[in-house]
Amino acid sequence: MLRTYFVDSGAGGCGVTFNSRCIVEMLLQQKQNRIEKIYVVDVFALYTDLCNETYGLRDDIVDGVCVFAINHRITCVDDWFSCVSLLDELGAFDQTSNTRIVFSASRYASMLFAENSMLVNLLQTLNVVHVWTLGTTEYSVSNLANKVRDYPLFYSNGIVVRNLKNGNAEDFIFWNGSELEKKLRGYGWHVVDEPLVSGENNTARLANRNLHDLFAIFEKTDFDGSNNA
Repeated sequence: MLRTYFVDSGAGGCGVTFNSRCIVEMLLQQKQNRIEKIYVVDVFALYTDLCNETYGLRDDIVDGVCVFAINHRITCVDDWFSCVSLLDELGAFDQTSNTRIVFSASRYASMLFAENSMLVNLLQTLNVVHVWTLGTTEYSVSNLANKVRDYPLFYSNGIVVRNLKNGNAEDFIFWNGSELEKKLRGYGWHVVDEPLVSGENNTARLANRNLHDLFAIFEKTDFDGSNNA
């Protein structure tokens, strides 16, 4: 089975890169429903720091799981199509294996694909689950609202992560109780709070059990409004 996690946000600094790395770590630790291949794709426009020494991701085989670490800067729509072509060449779309793709997307990169209906239709075939890392700003909410409005089918599945690094739960005033929250919960989206974790480095933070348990929910969810956990 192929499932694609598209990690996105409406503003910089909300935790997209770190949360993408958390998802990869969770996938590597799966004991049931063992993953065979993970394609990690950093599609930030200005810089890419997920697939390097900062987060310790590189092409590797980890406990039998093939990890493909890909830096692919997105500065125009054609870059998105070349990224999809590269994934196809690497065998990412093979439906006979249990495969996961994790896109770590900058606001600009996600804006480019959302404005191209052909690209949206293409990505829609990849069993996409949106992971929206929420900030406390109005733009973080309105940006998601616009995408849901323009492509309701594409944004029918997902998880909103209120990253408590960005503020306390009550600080998300533009999200809490909003029409968008009501709409997405009605679609079957899940809303989770990411705890603030401390550590001397990313390795120490990634080892936090609370984070692992949080992101493990992603693999236990059918995203049809029900949860298998």
